[in-house]
Amino acid sequence: MQMSPAYAAVIAAAVTAPALACEPPAYDPAWRDTRIAVGADCSFTGAEAFPGQTISASRAQDVGNGRIGQVVTTTQACGIYQSLLVTDCGSGEAILIDAPEGNPPHSLGGAPDREIKDLYAPRGKLRLTAGSDIAQLAGQARTYGYRHTTDVASRINQMKNKNRYNPFCGCAVLYPDSAGAAKAGRVAKKG
Repeated sequence: MQMSPAYAAVIAAAVTAPALACEPPAYDPAWRDTRIAVGADCSFTGAEAFPGQTISASRAQDVGNGRIGQVVTTTQACGIYQSLLVTDCGSGEAILIDAPEGNPPHSLGGAPDREIKDLYAPRGKLRLTAGSDIAQLAGQARTYGYRHTTDVASRINQMKNKNRYNPFCGCAVLYPDSAGAAKAGRVAKKG
């Protein structure tokens, strides 16, 4: 199976250059946990809860058939940890698939990076097509041993209220009459 051009665009937008050396950031006594900043395209920054960490996401991209894709990136100390978020706006379902450890690790002296490019072909085994639904993606993730969850809300709810992001935001923007868009409204009112 060939990766659909839409999924390729989501992933290409998030591929980052590898780190050359591990240098943890210096502690900044002026650092404060601020509220997440969400763009009109559903990209976000500022979901981190402690100094030395950043949590952000790429813009929501239409991957076809009522589905939205985003790459969520967490950096902390010397590591990059990326996850693929796919939301099915029609069914109101979502999946978050964590990238596996890169081979070889990119950060010298730190933990191995988990970059999105190591999740899908040719490096990884995940095959993304326009027809990939949440159940199929979960099945692939399970088969290949990729950490994942279809209970995305529970994972996000582990964050502080002011740091939580809305996995259905892209549905409200790109598929405003969908079940996912309705969930985007309900999540936003609770947040």
